[in-house]
Amino acid sequence: MQIRQAGYAFRTGLAVAGALYASLWLGLENPYWAPTTILVVEGMNYGAVSDKLFKRLAGNIAGTLAGLFLVGLLSQTGLVYALACGSLAMLGTYAMLETRHPQFWRWAVVAAGLVTLTHVNAPILAFYLAVDRVCGVSIGLVAAALSHQLVLPRYAGEDYRNNLCRLIEKLSALSGQRADQVVQGSVSPLLQPGELCGGVALLRDELRHACRDTNAFRRKRLSHERVLAILDDLAAHLTLICTEPPSASFDVTSRSLSACYLRSLANRLHTLRSEFPCRGDASCQRHDDNDAGPVPSKPFQGPWCELISLAHECMDRLEYETRRCFLTEDTTADCMQKAYHPMREDPYGGPFHSAWKALLAGGATTLGMVLWRFTGWPGGSAIPLLATLQIIFCTAGPALTLPFVVVIQFAAMVLSALLLFFVLPVIHSTEFFFLVIASIFTFWGWLMHAPNPRVRGLGMLVGVLMNSCAYSYAATMASFAVVTSYAWCMAGGTLVSGLLIALFYPSSPKRRFQRHASCCFEQIRLALATPLPHESMEKLGIARQHAQLMSAWAGPASRGVCPTLANHAAMAALAAECLSRSLAHGLAFDKGALNRDGAMDGASMQASTELHRIYRDHAGQLALTHMPS
Repeated sequence: MQIRQAGYAFRTGLAVAGALYASLWLGLENPYWAPTTILVVEGMNYGAVSDKLFKRLAGNIAGTLAGLFLVGLLSQTGLVYALACGSLAMLGTYAMLETRHPQFWRWAVVAAGLVTLTHVNAPILAFYLAVDRVCGVSIGLVAAALSHQLVLPRYAGEDYRNNLCRLIEKLSALSGQRADQVVQGSVSPLLQPGELCGGVALLRDELRHACRDTNAFRRKRLSHERVLAILDDLAAHLTLICTEPPSASFDVTSRSLSACYLRSLANRLHTLRSEFPCRGDASCQRHDDNDAGPVPSKPFQGPWCELISLAHECMDRLEYETRRCFLTEDTTADCMQKAYHPMREDPYGGPFHSAWKALLAGGATTLGMVLWRFTGWPGGSAIPLLATLQIIFCTAGPALTLPFVVVIQFAAMVLSALLLFFVLPVIHSTEFFFLVIASIFTFWGWLMHAPNPRVRGLGMLVGVLMNSCAYSYAATMASFAVVTSYAWCMAGGTLVSGLLIALFYPSSPKRRFQRHASCCFEQIRLALATPLPHESMEKLGIARQHAQLMSAWAGPASRGVCPTLANHAAMAALAAECLSRSLAHGLAFDKGALNRDGAMDGASMQASTELHRIYRDHAGQLALTHMPS
């Protein structure tokens, strides 16, 4: 990992220095747009970069053309121009949240905002700015592509294969460690609740990039997606087993039986890792048309009895699906039409929430244009752009909150001022400046791919700071006016976006966690009461989405109360997600049927009682009201 990290860091520093040098040599008015482009599109492998290259370039071209149209047609109309810019931001924001190509629409909105905010009284100058923007972005994209192809090239297919086998090996080791603990009578937690949450999500992202790199992975993507879905379930069940104490009596007989089943699961995972088809072993066993499919595991009595049985059932399906990964493209598509396709996840909250955020973004743009044009407030020039982006991301989830944005911006402004007045005046040599830039961005590349999330947060700050450093160097002289305009731009956008979010999107993390918990169990109740299997599957898919949003808001909902409450909230969310998935799998693979009482029978369904108990135990520890029972 450290060798890969070092190679990535060196590649990033070299690309940024080369792009900035080319921008200054061509005399671009805003040369820092080239390094910014590299920061945006960079990734560990070429698949992650190529996925963003064309969309960023096409989005900037489309956005600059739309901005030039507004400037040339309506720039002298005052309020009408502000309303037109607000409408453009509103439509672009909705398209960004609801269409299949959010990267394209994101940079179209940014480019249109940059063009419409400057030189509105001189359309020809706006045209020069548009050309400057497209040229800077193009230089950054070319530098990023060349650096990935010439300096230690790495492709997403390699990352996907290695990380998939690494995750399976970790699950096998956890099963073996838990078996050893059971024999010794010790069941201390081996995992934190969210330790495996991002593993399968990372694999899905790498699989998507791998499909852009190699034809082999593109043909087999559907079957690999099916494998990842089952592996995600298995990781969730093992997280509960390796975190929770036993639910049944812990006598000698039950300990021996549980340890035996856990070791069996560990051995099966180890065998699967060594024979997994994605390693390129053509001698792997292929699917037989007479294969009846996975055989359900026999239930047993012992600690975690339902969860271990469910994990073995997932393992049966996982082994069965891996034998289908070498099918041809046509046969794979034919087989996948008969399989259950889970619902598309919607982390933004659906079309209604997207439309509401688009209205807020349009209002922020209009308000910013009015303040800028009619009052002359310098901070108003950044409101349309920054407020739009902050409204989108600060309302999408807890990963990026408004207080976090404020802290990052304040630190970036202070450090940028120090760079302007104390560091840059000392640098009198252009060669020395580029050496410093390359070194700092190499450090940024190392931080942004560190295993520790706090270190990655520091890397984000370094990226913002160094981008402002490049902007400062592009200025003709270090002056207080540069720092002041930089501060006004960020402060203006943050003030207006924070006000709009507080007034029109009021929802605390605790309320969001409660709402998603209530919605999750309401959908599960409706699924169990619905006699039609396809309607039950749809409602269980919605319940799983709410459970995943519960996991996202678990930490913020319990922050500032007690450190242990975050773990209780995460475990409650994980149990709710596992419950919806176990019910869905029972229906999808004909393992269960509805009875007169609205309950379900079958091997997979027996885990519902255990999962509901885990949820109830952890939800009862939370200082939250109105939790579903």
